[in-house]
This record gives sequence, structure tokens and C-alpha cells, in this order.
Amino acid sequence: MRIFLLSLVLSISLIHAAIPVETEGMEPAISSDGTYLTASPTYFFDRPSLMAGIHSQSELWSPDFLTKRLLVDRYSVLPSWQIQEPSIWMQVGNEVGDMIYHDILTSSEDRPVNRTPMLEAGFRSNSFHGFWATGRFFQVDHFSSNTLRINRKTAGTMEYSLFGANLPGFSTGYAGLGYTKDQTEISILAGKEYLWLFGESGRWISALLSPRIQSQFHYKKLDLSLVYEDVLYINKEKGEEGTRKEWSGSLYFPYTDCCNSNKFKTGAGLAFRFVNDEGDTYFGLENDRAFWAFLQAKYEPIKDFTVSGHAGMNEKDWLIQDSIQYSLKKGTQTHFLFGVQNILATRLNPMGESYEYFDQDTISLSTDGLLQLYQVKIEFNQEWKDLQLGIRSSGFIEKGAETFDTTGFAEKKSDDWFRYGDVSRINSWIRGWAGEIEFSYKYNDLFKASALVGMEHLWGDEERFEVEPSEHWLEFNADWTINKTLLVSHSLHYRSDAQWNLRHPEPFEVPGDWFWNASFSQLFPKYGLTLSGTLLHVLSDTTLEVPNGNENRTRFFCAIKKMF
Repeated sequence: MRIFLLSLVLSISLIHAAIPVETEGMEPAISSDGTYLTASPTYFFDRPSLMAGIHSQSELWSPDFLTKRLLVDRYSVLPSWQIQEPSIWMQVGNEVGDMIYHDILTSSEDRPVNRTPMLEAGFRSNSFHGFWATGRFFQVDHFSSNTLRINRKTAGTMEYSLFGANLPGFSTGYAGLGYTKDQTEISILAGKEYLWLFGESGRWISALLSPRIQSQFHYKKLDLSLVYEDVLYINKEKGEEGTRKEWSGSLYFPYTDCCNSNKFKTGAGLAFRFVNDEGDTYFGLENDRAFWAFLQAKYEPIKDFTVSGHAGMNEKDWLIQDSIQYSLKKGTQTHFLFGVQNILATRLNPMGESYEYFDQDTISLSTDGLLQLYQVKIEFNQEWKDLQLGIRSSGFIEKGAETFDTTGFAEKKSDDWFRYGDVSRINSWIRGWAGEIEFSYKYNDLFKASALVGMEHLWGDEERFEVEPSEHWLEFNADWTINKTLLVSHSLHYRSDAQWNLRHPEPFEVPGDWFWNASFSQLFPKYGLTLSGTLLHVLSDTTLEVPNGNENRTRFFCAIKKMF
């Protein structure tokens, strides 16, 4: 039985499987090559290595984010409503300490307290004359116990989920139909979900979406999406309640050759939101609407030299992001890349909320002025048969970085602090440099290993940084493929200290630590079946990575997937 428990998991293929996460979108919870601070599945600070600027990656608008969820003023793939490939799957897991695993872990007198699970089950049928059906239920209770005492008062019940009673970060269920044939794909999904949103005030805000309806249409060089959400915000402790009916979506023409030349490609799109708020909605959108029209282009005047970028605007904001990149290859062994990137913007995310309402205060989530960001990066890769060496370096300067002007804190409640103020800017230059070296070895298709070491340092008005990022990280990865059907993967990471400055009266230290993750995946090709088991966050202490967030604990999950 124990061997069976450790052998179950979800993996699309052995080629792409390594260390999986509980569900797509939770990669920041196990990443270490940069700064990743997780508060829950719906909120994290994600800043990968060599990223320019001091902001979180999900705060900066990009055409790549068109299909992602917008949670307040950040983009997330959680909870994901992306269509899966034809299959049926199920996975379950726990923060280690649940009674299921007590006998395995400890003697009876030392058994840990009960902890929270994660659950997922879904299917996507084969096509019948192009038509198919899908359904999915998934919720991740992990990262929910630390805020339970406050969220329970807010929700007024322990049944704020589709299944169980642990007040999970999200709980989602949906079903729908679709059509896929040739270059056409159409789908419509409808469901219900519970969410906990993290405001700039530091509060967790409950939101019930019932229903949520998502439709998508793709035909050749045209993508359309339309989403309707009927949202209920509720705070039983204060007797507050509000509703929002929101329509959002996008019209997108992906890259296509322009002027009969494959050297010049263009694309364009329009994203929009319309809301109708009643009562205490906690968030506000100026004029009850937001839209964003944008153009993007790529130009390759000579081989290996590329100029690309996108520009967008609405009635209030504008953003320009462009880059120049030169890539030089010598055979298949040597690769050198030099790039320059520029960002000019009035706001990192012009589609986000305009206001947050807290007590009698209105928190402005946008500010006047301009962000300027300039980055230079260099990469060098060298291969010697089964060995590979990679060296990467990046430097940037930034002025007008978005930050928060904290004017005060609400009364302390059980070590949780809520802040007043507005989004503002750092109107002085911030400078940063980062570099990393990676070495990897591959032995046929049987074994692959890599080691990476990186560092970064920033100079500037550090007291006004929302987060002072980690300065050092170290990572070891290894994958074994046995008999072409069994994959054993593990990763060992170290990330140095990070610090939050503006969400707590005193700087909030996130101690550096070691992390170890391991996964076992077994494929049965004859039956299209994959079984796996995964352990995450094993070596690290139980740490709080975000003020008012949840502890990142050791977690185990297992799954089974049958491909059609």
C-alpha cells in the first residue's frame, strides 16, 4: 500500500516531466532561481533570475497574459480553465501531517496535527465529428491554515468551498463543450468557484463566482475570448456584502507576415473589462470599464538580428516594451546572445483595478508619472558532446518604479497587519546586476543532471522597495529514465534571504533556506497510463514567505492519468 501511494501521479509525458506541481500555475511555489515568495495559490511574488526591475513578473502586462486570469492587479493561470488534452485524471495530496500518513511518518505519541489536502479530478473526451466534452473539479487547500482564524470570521462558515471545510485558497468546478477541427477550435465552459483575493491593504477578501462562464474561439489568425463572472464579496464579521457582474475578454490577431515579407511580422489585439458593482465590492474600476488596444511587431533585417516589441494604450495609460537581440551560432556547439530591452509605461498593469476600499479609506492602485526601465543581457552557451556550460548576465537601470506609500497600519490582529496608503513611485534611479552559471551533463536518454549558481545585487532607495530580492541562489537537478518508462527526478535548491519593507511596521524577513523536491513517474505506454508521486518542499523549515500569508510546508501528492 505504501509503495502504491508513492507511485501515483499526473504527468503528461516522461520527456517533459520533471518535478511537477499540484496544479498548473503553482510553479513559483517550488522555484528558486530568482525570488519566489508564495502566500497562497492565488498570490505570489514571482521574479525570475535576470529579470529587470524590482516588480513581480505577473504585475507587468504582456500579450502573453491574454489568456491568464486577472486577480485584482496581477495575472495568474490559477485557477486555470485551460482546455486539457483528451484524457481522464485524478490526483490527491496533503501537506504532510494529515492522519492518512501518520502511521508512515511518526510514532503515535509524536503524530503532527491534521493538515490540509488538495483534490483534483477531470476528463476531456475524444472528439466525435469534432465535438467533445470536458469537466473538472480542483481545489488546493495547501497554504490555507495560517489565515484560517481570520478567513473563517470573514466567510462566516467553514463550508466556503465546493468540497470539504478547510477554506482553500481556491475551489473550482466547471464543465463544458467544444468543437475542434482543422484550424477551428470553439469552447464554452460554465462553473462555480470560491476564491481568496489578496488586496494591497494586506487583507484576504472572499469572492464567490457563481456562475463563471468562459467562451473561446480560434480560427486561423483570429482568437476571441469572452468571460462573464457574477461575483459575490462577503464579510460576515463586518456585516458587509457586495456584488459585481463583469464582462471581460479579448480580440487578438497573432503574429502574421506583413507586406509579403517573412522578415516583418505584426499582430494586434484589444482587451476589455466592463463591471457593474453594487454594495461593498472592496475594489473599484474607474468609469466601470477598462480596455487596452495594442500592436506588436517583429523585424529581422539580417539573419540572427531581431527587433521586436509591443505598444498599447487606452484613454489614460500607455506602455511600450521593445527589445533588440543578436544571436550568433557557431555550428551546434556555441551560442552567443546579446540583447537590449526597454520599457516605458504609465502603469505596469493598465487592466488592473483602480481602487481598493478599506475601512473609510480609498487606496489608489495607480499613480501619476512614468516608469523607465532599460536592460542589457548577455548569454553564452557551449556544448561538448554530453556536457553543456551556460553563462548569463544582466544589468538594468530603472526610474519611476511602482511602489506603495504606506501612510499607516490598522490595528494589529493576531500578527496580521493591514496598511493604508496609495501606490506611488520611486523617482530616483535603481540599478541592478545579476549573473548565473549553469553546468549540465546528459548520458544518452538515461540520465540528466544540472547545477546552477546565481547572484544579484541592487542599488537604490531600498527602503521603498516592496521586496528586496534574494541575492544568491543555488540549484541541483537530476533526472533518471529507467527502462524508458520510469522517471525519477529530484531537485535541491538554496535561496538566500529576502525582505518585505512596506506591508509590516518592521521589515519582514524571509530567511534563506534549502528546498528538496522529488518525483517518481511510471508510464504504461500500452494503456496510455501514467502514475506518479511527488514530494515538495521537504528540507525547508515551515516558513512564512509573505506578510499575512500562509506557511510553505512539506507537501505530498499522487495522481493517475489515462490518455485517450
